[in-house]
Amino acid sequence: MNNLDNLRILYLNAIAGSIVNSDLLIRAAESDMDLTTEVLKSGSRSTGLRESDREIVAYLMNKLEYLDQEIEKIRQGNQSTSRSVTIYLQNEDKSSLEELSATLENLKILIYETSNFISKLKSDYDQCLDDMKSSKMKVVIEESKEHLSRLSDHLEQLFMLTLAIEGSAAKCLILY
Repeated sequence: MNNLDNLRILYLNAIAGSIVNSDLLIRAAESDMDLTTEVLKSGSRSTGLRESDREIVAYLMNKLEYLDQEIEKIRQGNQSTSRSVTIYLQNEDKSSLEELSATLENLKILIYETSNFISKLKSDYDQCLDDMKSSKMKVVIEESKEHLSRLSDHLEQLFMLTLAIEGSAAKCLILY
């Protein structure tokens, strides 16, 4: 084995290990998404909410449904990345590596756009807190926002990990 082979093995190990970590981050993000929604749903079931408060909750729930769909797309994108890594590890050819790079680029864009959506949604949460009449629901919205913030943190970590995988893939590509 020469030094180039050793470097390729090093980068392959980095890619494979990062995929395992990305799966864990996706599961954590999905859990955060579930908690964000569940807290808001359970809090909104209380009786005596004014119509304006119900409308605010419905607005947030609509936004969270959209976010849930985006998280699902990220999960699917991560699964595609995992499949691309498996194919590359089996074939170790340049075309499989180029396919992996394209898959990573799509995933990176999806994570970035979803993170931007979450930032806007946090602003919506703040506005809804100002507009909410029920003090009990304000507490519920704050709790839901905390889970949303954790979701945002997990997506940021996933984005950084995707960049690391992309960097390792680029280094492997250079070695061909």
